Amino acid sequence: MTEIDILIERLMEYFEVTRLQDLGIKLGVAQNTISGWRARNAVDALKKRMIENGIKLDIINKEYSSRNIAVGSNQAVGNNNHIGQSREDSINYKFNKNFENELSKLSNILDQVENIEKAKEMLKDFTKKVAVECLY
Repeated sequence: MTEIDILIERLMEYFEVTRLQDLGIKLGVAQNTISGWRARNAVDALKKRMIENGIKLDIINKEYSSRNIAVGSNQAVGNNNHIGQSREDSINYKFNKNFENELSKLSNILDQVENIEKAKEMLKDFTKKVAVECLY
């Protein structure tokens, strides 16, 4: 298994997908882009895309080191005791990412509420000015 194959496999586990097409959707690329990376063993291109999508490389690196991967061979050497920890790291990362996204949405909503309150005050001031001008 090549390094790119291992990386793609790990990302598919991370995103809980089974098809390259689904992985492409998660990464925001076409399936043939992933196939091209695989054909060229373009690890750096895939890692760059991971960074662009906020996926921590250390999740993948933990997988590499703990499995003692022999790049170029057809199988990884070592035990699989790391799998539970990697999944836990993945779940924690997804939770933190979702939490940050929700917090950002909430912050945007609060900003909008502030803008609405400011607009209400401006409308009140404008209404008072119009009322005063109508009296004269």
